[in-house]
Amino acid sequence: VRARGWSPTAAEFLVLERRLDEMGREAAAREAKWQGVLEETHGLYSMQADTAQRRWELALEAKNAEIGTFKLKVQELLEAAARIQQQQQQQQGAVRASTLYDDGASGGKQELQQRYIAALEEAASLRQQLGAAKEEIARLQASPPQERIEQQQQLAEARSEAAASQRRAEATDMALATVQRAHSEAVERCALLTAEHQRSLLRIADEAAYKEGLKWQERLAATEARVRDAQARAETLAAELADVQARARTGWSPTAA
Repeated sequence: VRARGWSPTAAEFLVLERRLDEMGREAAAREAKWQGVLEETHGLYSMQADTAQRRWELALEAKNAEIGTFKLKVQELLEAAARIQQQQQQQQGAVRASTLYDDGASGGKQELQQRYIAALEEAASLRQQLGAAKEEIARLQASPPQERIEQQQQLAEARSEAAASQRRAEATDMALATVQRAHSEAVERCALLTAEHQRSLLRIADEAAYKEGLKWQERLAATEARVRDAQARAETLAAELADVQARARTGWSPTAA
């Protein structure tokens, strides 16, 4: 169309300017919308990640406290075993001492033996509890609790969702960059069209002035030609008048013809 000499009119330029303004407003609104979505998504996932991390830390503190409780219980069991062993040694010493006394003290000896057997049973029970506590501590230290695993999985999911949100934000930034580039190209095209329109107006004005000048030159040439014809006729009439005056001075009179 431009090769055929077309140039946009003022109305078409107004339409282009309005369309350009609409595109600019749409791009700004889209950019604000995506920016708000991006900020909201980042805030949500960061809050979820912080919450999951806090829950994991609380669970870890609880498990550490539980392990500390088991350690205290094991320490208590060790102290109880030491006391029982000391009591056993004392009872053995008492039994050895009782053999040196009168044989009539068999009732006290039987009571000591019963206490010794009960102490042995209690020591065996405490040793079993101590072994169970050690196994529980080893199990707690070796394998993480299910809640901690679930929290780690939730934290990993939150991180993956945050990464996906980051990728979506990057795609949104690329789309916004594309829209801004299209907007810049539209502005440049509008500027080029405006300059072309101005040049077209100047060319049209120059052509109109040139055509008007040609018309006036043609009119001037025609007027000059008429002036020359009038001058030639005037000269002819002047010559005829001089001839008639010369004949009149010689007494000439015209014939009937």
